[in-house]
This record gives sequence, C-alpha cells and structure tokens, in this order.
Amino acid sequence: MPKTVGIAVSNATFHFDKLYTYAVLPEHQNVVRLGSMVLVPFGKGSRARMGVVLACDAEPEHSKLKYLFDVAPASACLTPELLRLVYFLKERTFCTYYEAVKAVIPYGAQYKPAVAADGVTPVLQKQLTRHTENAYKLVGTLPQKSQSLRQSSWRRWRCWAAGPAP
Repeated sequence: MPKTVGIAVSNATFHFDKLYTYAVLPEHQNVVRLGSMVLVPFGKGSRARMGVVLACDAEPEHSKLKYLFDVAPASACLTPELLRLVYFLKERTFCTYYEAVKAVIPYGAQYKPAVAADGVTPVLQKQLTRHTENAYKLVGTLPQKSQSLRQSSWRRWRCWAAGPAP
C-alpha cells in the first residue's frame, strides 16, 4: 500500500520529463500499484493531466504533496513486461516516459480526463473510447429504382456505346 508514488505525466517536454511525486489518498491505496493509469493535478494551476505510476514509496518525502484525482481500474494497469519496455524505450530512444507508455498501449484503450457530474471534480473517463471512428446513424433507406427505368438506361447506354447504325 503505497503512500506516495512517482508519476510520469503526459505532455511533459523532454527537459522536464521526470517522475513527479504525489501522495495517495487512503481510499486509493489498495488500488494504486506500479503501472496504474492515474489523473493528477499538475503545475501551479493544478490542471488535470494523465499519468502512469512508475515508482511506489512507503513514506512521503514532503508534507506539501498533491493528491491523485482519480485512478483507472485495475484492468488498465501495465504489466511488468510493458513497464520494462517503457524503461527500455525511454533509455534507447528520444522520447518522454509518457510517450513510451502511449507507444505500448493500444490507441483505443487510452483514458482521458473528464469532469464529474458536479462540473468541478476532474475524473478519468471510465469508458474506453476510439477517437478515429465516427458513429453514423441510418436515417432512412433510399427508394428503389423501378425496373423499367433501369432497362431504359441500359438501352440508352448500349445504343450510345455501339455508335450510329450503319
């Protein structure tokens, strides 16, 4: 049960890419583990950003740590093999921690920040979304062409394709 965690935050530039320490609320302590997807307050304005837990500590280093906003379900947790792959990508390529995490997660399985029903509290969007697929609704069916119209079109085309009669 970690009391503090090291989080790799989304949209961090390469120069500011490090693990940021956050405190874990008591109700989240049984859920948070290595590889968990979380929503954290970041910066002076405490804007909600996505993050992934890459380190767990028992005792807090500072008393002024920010708390996690929300934690994704355990099914969205990275496996130890994927965590090793994230560290490998970070060491060997020119990318941030979170870019490496996004590379190993399927595109449609990524969570994003949302706002709760109260309009204030930031939470994770609980459903998996696909950003590239649009949902279309069938409004109605097209009317069928009549048989006689199709035959007359075919005769017209056949006469045009054959050319003038000799």
